[in-house]
Amino acid sequence: MRWWIALLIFAANIADDILCVLYIRRSASGDAVSAAILSGVLTAIVAFSVVSYVKNKKYLIPAILGSMLGTYLAILWDRGG
Repeated sequence: MRWWIALLIFAANIADDILCVLYIRRSASGDAVSAAILSGVLTAIVAFSVVSYVKNKKYLIPAILGSMLGTYLAILWDRGG
């Protein structure tokens, strides 16, 4: 397992969950262009993570931890602090 790929997966999953909150907000508000762009970015991030951990199951650990932290941060941010 390469540490820099693990770190990239970790960061990508944090970003994925935060961007997911933005995607949901843009979709709910009817902002089709922003939602479509975010959807593409989310798909690219998820694809990178999946391809990485399909090749090496150990990469699931940073993916899971990144998702957990991303969700935590996104909820804190969405609540305003």
